[in-house]
Amino acid sequence: MAASDKKLRKEKLFLRTLELFKTHSSFIIVEMSNITSSQLQQTKKELGSSTEILVGKNTVIKKALKQLQSENKNIGNIEEIISKIKGFVGIIFSKLPSKELKQIILNNERRTFAKVGAVAQEDLFIYSTLTTMTPDKTSFFQAMGIATKITKGKIEITQSSQVLMKGEKVTPSQSKLLACMDIKPLVYFMRMKQIYDNGEFYDPEILDIDEKDVMDMIKSVISQTAAVSLANNIHTKASVPYELMNGIMDSIKVALSSGYEIEEAKAYQ
Repeated sequence: MAASDKKLRKEKLFLRTLELFKTHSSFIIVEMSNITSSQLQQTKKELGSSTEILVGKNTVIKKALKQLQSENKNIGNIEEIISKIKGFVGIIFSKLPSKELKQIILNNERRTFAKVGAVAQEDLFIYSTLTTMTPDKTSFFQAMGIATKITKGKIEITQSSQVLMKGEKVTPSQSKLLACMDIKPLVYFMRMKQIYDNGEFYDPEILDIDEKDVMDMIKSVISQTAAVSLANNIHTKASVPYELMNGIMDSIKVALSSGYEIEEAKAYQ
């Protein structure tokens, strides 16, 4: 690429960065490693015209942000934003609800074979089973120390074994065995790293919290508050229902022990 073309691309990225950050108060930083161009294009298509994905040299994007900072634009925590832009990342600006956006991204995940040198994303086990593989593939299992036998002309795995360990690099033996078994253990998509909204950053795990989770947390807090209040004889809104119930039960006990008749005690007589 000619020097003039590179300069033009940088200028376009710079101006686009300025425009997007000026016109949006929220965005999502995503991991772009191992995302193919076709995968990116399909994701863009499904996200629609209300969504922009900013991908380019981090130095250019940071330079644009520093200019916005010098212009005193009303963008919160620019220094923190700059600190989050590292590695191969993209920035998604969208009018779509974050949960909907996340689902579209997940719908466009790409499964791949475990290439040599790739980092295992999860632990992977191969369990005892009769495979469809012929005896000439036995060497792949032997290289991994996996016990097998031949049953009806097919390889049978006789003992479950761990093939990949999360965080470790894939070895040639592991790669060959998994490819031979047609197992694709690696999944790539635009993994959310940070959510930014009106000056604050949030972990993407917040999107996994639904209304039921919120209600359960509220109920738990109310119950804990009531328990602490009752234990310390402190009157709170949370403890009032329990205090009333305790009062009623005490009245019933007194009525039963004294032979005095009250309506609430009849069920216990």
